[in-house]
Amino acid sequence: MWFSDSFCKIIWLALVGIMLTGCGGGGSSSTPAAPPVVIDPNLTVPLQTAMANLVNNGFNKPYTLTGWVDNSTGNNPNLPLTPLSGSGTVMIGTPVSVVFTSGPLTGVTALKSVAVSTGTVASTSTYYFNTSDYTILLVQSESKYFYYTPYTLHSTVKAGNTGAIGDSSTGEFFATTTTTGVYSVDSDKADSLLVTFTETSSNFFSEVITSTKYRITTLGKISPVSITSDYYLTGHYKHVVLTF
Repeated sequence: MWFSDSFCKIIWLALVGIMLTGCGGGGSSSTPAAPPVVIDPNLTVPLQTAMANLVNNGFNKPYTLTGWVDNSTGNNPNLPLTPLSGSGTVMIGTPVSVVFTSGPLTGVTALKSVAVSTGTVASTSTYYFNTSDYTILLVQSESKYFYYTPYTLHSTVKAGNTGAIGDSSTGEFFATTTTTGVYSVDSDKADSLLVTFTETSSNFFSEVITSTKYRITTLGKISPVSITSDYYLTGHYKHVVLTF
């Protein structure tokens, strides 16, 4: 959803299995396979609580970048894709309360958080959140200001749920950039679901589609899982994935 310029993912360490072998008398043994985890199709997670935790707590996580870029041109068509790689850190600061003194949000109190990405993807963006439901009011990215239309998030969600997030626009007379967004929910583990926010940012020249995936537990704990960005001009020319 948010952080369409850049975001981050937590490294999750999973223990796949342990094989125990023994010697003596020509025998060997192994641990029995763990029974499959049964996932309740009606499992719900508290989406609003999770987003509140994400905004209020912030985080600081390393990332690994993978992907590709197509450098083909009219004179050199059909070049092989060039692999992309890199690393860095994404830091989302804990919020402070501010009151807008100018612009469309004059008089509105908001929570202000600064997102800083270093390394291969270097950028700084400022986010302003609604204090009551933690939806986005405004994003400042470099010299652009994206004002969001009001939207709501369900208090709880389950696998298969979908919804819309606010549209936004920079409101410029020329070269206006607009965004539209949706979220979807997928199964994950016995006590968590995966919620993906997908935002399309476009102007007269180009389009970027960014999907930010989170793992949300039944207790409202939230962890960014991945960010995938696809860039388009006359065609799909770049694919970038951040993994942490």
